[in-house]
Amino acid sequence: LVSLISESVEVRVDQIAAGYTRVYEKDHYLLLGWNDNIFDIIAELQEAGRVSNRRHTKIVVLSDLEKKKMDELIMQRVDFGDKQHKLQVICRQGDPTSVVAQRRVGAGDAGRIVILAQRPEVASSDLSDNLALNTLLVTRQLGSKVPVIIESRTKDGRHMFSRKSLFGSADRNVVILSWREIVGRLGVILARAPPGIDRVFDQLMTFDDDEIYVRSYRELAGSTIAQASQAIQNAIILGVVEGGMPGKVQLNPYPHYVLQSMDELVLLADNADIVLSRDQVDLVQDPSVRRQAKPDTLQRASRKEHILIVGWRGGMDDILRQIDAPARRGTRVTILAGASVAEREALLRGETGDLIGYKNISVRHVVGSPLDATALARAARTGPTSILLLMRDRTEDLVIDEVTRSLDAVALSTLVLLRAALPHGCTPRVVVEVMDPNSAALVKSASPHAEAVSRQGIFAKLTAQATENPLVARVWEILLSQDHENIVFMPLSSILPPHAGSHPLSFRQLTALAWQRHCSLMGLIRTDGSLDLNPLDKDAPIEFEKVQSLVVIAKLSY
Repeated sequence: LVSLISESVEVRVDQIAAGYTRVYEKDHYLLLGWNDNIFDIIAELQEAGRVSNRRHTKIVVLSDLEKKKMDELIMQRVDFGDKQHKLQVICRQGDPTSVVAQRRVGAGDAGRIVILAQRPEVASSDLSDNLALNTLLVTRQLGSKVPVIIESRTKDGRHMFSRKSLFGSADRNVVILSWREIVGRLGVILARAPPGIDRVFDQLMTFDDDEIYVRSYRELAGSTIAQASQAIQNAIILGVVEGGMPGKVQLNPYPHYVLQSMDELVLLADNADIVLSRDQVDLVQDPSVRRQAKPDTLQRASRKEHILIVGWRGGMDDILRQIDAPARRGTRVTILAGASVAEREALLRGETGDLIGYKNISVRHVVGSPLDATALARAARTGPTSILLLMRDRTEDLVIDEVTRSLDAVALSTLVLLRAALPHGCTPRVVVEVMDPNSAALVKSASPHAEAVSRQGIFAKLTAQATENPLVARVWEILLSQDHENIVFMPLSSILPPHAGSHPLSFRQLTALAWQRHCSLMGLIRTDGSLDLNPLDKDAPIEFEKVQSLVVIAKLSY
């Protein structure tokens, strides 16, 4: 008997050590799969829980790695030192496409689910997406009805936030995120926008500052957007989700739009606890919000540009489409990469097999290595107005050994060479894609005019926000798409009436004036350089001489 008990105990201990025991949790975060993004995603989910005043964050991870290995890596890369907010990460080994394995980690009882892409050394992009579909179907088989966030590795961009993709065909309650499209689109925005826009996006993507919320307030039904903005004391209305339907997100709405009971508001706020005032001010009769025709088409860039793209990776067609949409006709795009012109054109062909055409840009191809100073000088000889330095795909052959030089090191080396290759007096906006968020400071050191876009950091932030509320993903799709409303800077003088003079106005009054110009006011850039989104006191007078520019959402280009 003692022998049998000892043997049973040993088996149980082995099962626990190997990560094959059942997890008895409910309403937990469930991460299915494993790749390098997981550490930043865990950190962002922890921050989301802290900001939401939850006492602890419970995360369960299921992947094919050994439990001991997962535990070691998470302890090395994740900070568990916050004593005010407890983080618990439980790892289990198993196949995410297995019903038995998912049942062991409580997939049917999870509150939120994230399906991570397969690691490049494990599966190709297409196979990774197919395995994600299998994983999704298993979660639904186990009774889970919660929204699922899926990381896609496809290179053609068709799956980004798509409702008509492979996943959408199986389940409409799913959000698809692709780092290639997210990072590429943000890179295009930062390369073309004036300095400072990066701070706005950084603040919106973190849980520390004001962020995007989507909430339903049925007590505001029957009010106009203008009236609702007066009733909400500690937030700014950015848009409305008509009927709560993901496909009907309208940013920068008409101020006279009347809210319905099923509508949800897109808000910029510092927390989810929105304060409503019963003293609503009727602005419907105010001339500052009178009904006007809102422009239906994007107001294009005010000048022709020359954009230099250094490097080549998956998602290039999406990057070029995003540049083309708001560009003024005659804008030039030069691409320097090692791939031949024939290879590039083959990758840029659409589903019909025809080469994708662009309405406003012309594309010039330069063949050469981004680490070749001569090739860089040839590509930059006409003086680009902005430069986008792309991060290579892992599967792409590198000129130097990837073991001894990381992807970020290659990008930084190219940036240093690029500075010397530019014509005298040419100081373009430079955006560099990097893998590690810690490389951002190195990018600034290498070039004071450069901005870094971190794949792991940006993707983790948006994944965490979409996990908290899937409708936020649709808002970000609009904000990152160049043919929709954009976040732009406007001079204060552009919204002031001729007779305004120097008499101070409040933020609420400026908001009403901004509506006249078909834009939604988000905040201010002050003359000392500080960014003030969603000001705390919206009724306090603002001294015009201390305002450098306004931060608005509008159907404008940069």
